[in-house]
Amino acid sequence: MSRILLVEDDVVAADLLARLLKTEGYKVATAPTPEQGMAVLLAGDVQVLFVDLGKLDLSGVQSFIKEARRQFPKLSVLAAVTEADAATAGLKSNPRTVSWLRKPFNIKNLLSTIQDVYEIQDALGEDESSVHLQTRMFYRHADLAVRPGPGAEAVRFAARVAPLELPVFLSGGGSAEARAEVARLIHQQSRRSGGLFVTFICGDFSRGEVEERLFGDGGAIARTAGGSLHLDGVEALPPVCQKLLLERLEGARTKQRDGTAGPVGTRILAGSNRSPAELMSGGFDRALSAPLFNLRCDLEAEEK
Repeated sequence: MSRILLVEDDVVAADLLARLLKTEGYKVATAPTPEQGMAVLLAGDVQVLFVDLGKLDLSGVQSFIKEARRQFPKLSVLAAVTEADAATAGLKSNPRTVSWLRKPFNIKNLLSTIQDVYEIQDALGEDESSVHLQTRMFYRHADLAVRPGPGAEAVRFAARVAPLELPVFLSGGGSAEARAEVARLIHQQSRRSGGLFVTFICGDFSRGEVEERLFGDGGAIARTAGGSLHLDGVEALPPVCQKLLLERLEGARTKQRDGTAGPVGTRILAGSNRSPAELMSGGFDRALSAPLFNLRCDLEAEEK
């Protein structure tokens, strides 16, 4: 396994975090500054760069991350950052470059995120344009005039993420039906294909009905256990349901890490016409955004 590089100006915190990751079987290198971090990157054998912005110069970190991605396009970057720091540094301008770990984070979330990084990299292989956690693909509406279904790039994305037991976020595409086609492709090529696939559009129900129809006895989540749930229009998901969904996702990941055999619970294939940034600015639960938006496919109209 290639190394994780921790760029952290707090030497004590870096040492503690490195020790923790090593006990989990990861190889770890540390650097207190971006300059020293670049030297470690140039020495080779780094697969994941973890940067805790902390007291580091934000503009310097932005330049460091940009240069690291330029020289090492296969490198995955995790940044521990507050919302205010991200906005100040302008780091939200290119969501393909960095996967955010919102501060304050706990060790459980960090380990889950790093595990997801390696799983996604293994699934996406050597394609340098697709190794980021947030992968950009295109849905070509013009293709629909020739044949039903999503464009070739979205089909390819679906095939590559299907084996992962991780949520997927599908944004854009113009309609829930367009996103549902990609979600169904992911389901059909996954080990959950023998289970039920259901599309649930949050905006079709009142706030009270959403909770009952999703989480109640015989609700969509219960019915799709072992299968996949295309949960569309998540901007209409009430706050209480966002918290319940986060609990389900965290519980499933815990069981997977504990070695539970077979598919655990339901796989969430979320969708919205809004981007993650738009959802977050509208008050979407920030804790839920980490697992839900990490593996992302943008289904954008593209003129031929």
